[in-house]
Order: sequence, then structure tokens, then C-alpha cells
Amino acid sequence: MSAKKIIKLHQTSNINDEITTPEVETHPSYRDESLGLSVGVWNSHNMLDVANTNGCDKFITVIEGSLVVKNGFTENIETILAGKSIVICHVDNNSYHHQGNFCAIYVNYERTDKLQNRANTLIAIHEYANEPWRNTSDGHQKKVLYQNNSQQFTVGVWQSKSLTTGLINFPYHEFIVINRGELICKDELGTEHLFAQGDVLFIPQGTSCAWQIKDSVSLYFAQIK
Repeated sequence: MSAKKIIKLHQTSNINDEITTPEVETHPSYRDESLGLSVGVWNSHNMLDVANTNGCDKFITVIEGSLVVKNGFTENIETILAGKSIVICHVDNNSYHHQGNFCAIYVNYERTDKLQNRANTLIAIHEYANEPWRNTSDGHQKKVLYQNNSQQFTVGVWQSKSLTTGLINFPYHEFIVINRGELICKDELGTEHLFAQGDVLFIPQGTSCAWQIKDSVSLYFAQIK
């Protein structure tokens, strides 16, 4: 039986608590240090003008509060509200602040390439983005909204009207936010895990898992290879 499992990410977590500053706490639920990958929950309170120092690609879904991001090169400022998902592209000169309580679920991917164009470092993730829909080989649709130069970190939107798969070993790491609809993931023991709108899950590479969609579903994804 595989040691890897489907992980549902919640607003709070007690797994591997790590206090990174007096104002910020990260709670990683999964790490792959060889890949530079970390997935978990970020909690903070009254974070003011904290600079980004690790220069990683970051996928964030805001659960509570709002986050203000300032591009240190252009000084453009954007605010990410609760319920929104965004990619903060690899750049080491952004700064962040917010007031009050803040909670987000994140994916950090450190092994990536710095952007050549530093003017556009934030990409909103939603199904109405201007990029065209592409038909997948198995009859579904997706939009790719961001991909790093090595094509190892890919973010986008995926939609399906119905789906039933057999049990497979997942070929890559995948972070998923359910935008609408429901997704059933069945593990190798036959246990069904139901995910609905607003839920966030992570499937590590090599996890034995089957999918079922009874009606239409739309989800945001980050695939890490």
C-alpha cells in the first residue's frame, strides 16, 4: 500500500508548525525538498511591508482577509481578496502587507526561473481569463494561465461534465481548488473523499487515486513535475 495519500487542506493546521517571523506562521502539510516544493496553510496578523526573500513561484488561495502585493520594480499594487486565487510569479523584489487576520492556502515552488518581464508578476486564476480553452486528449477542457520556463510548474483551469477513472498512480504532484461542482477522489482502500466548491486538496505524485465527477465541475490546478 502506498504511503502517499490525498490531502485536504483546511484553514488551520497543526502539522509541522513553523513560525517564520513574529507576524507570520506557515503550517506545511507536504514538502518535497529535492523538488523545492512546499504546500500548506499561511496564517498571519497585521503583516506590514514584508519583503519576499526566497524568489519562488507561489500559488495562493485566500481564505480570510486580503493581501496587498507591491511589485518592487514597477511599484504596481494589487489587492487579493478572500475567495480569490492568484499566482505570484518568480521574482525576489515583491513586498506584502495586510491588516487584521489573514489566512491563505499556498503552494511554493522554488526550483524555477526568474522572470524576464518583471512588470507582470501576478496572474489571477479564474475561468474567465482571456486565454482560449483547449480540448484535452481525454475529452475535457483546460486553460493554461501560467507555466515557468522549464514547464515543471503549470497553473490553470480545468473543466469536465462527467468523469469516471480507474485507480491510477498519480503521475505528478497536483494542487486543486474546487471552483464549482463536486469531485470524488477514491483512494486505494476504496474510501471516497468528497470535495465541493471552495475545498482545496493536494495529491502527491505516486498517490493511488481514482476520480469521479457526476455533474459538471470547474477547478483551478497547479501541476508540479
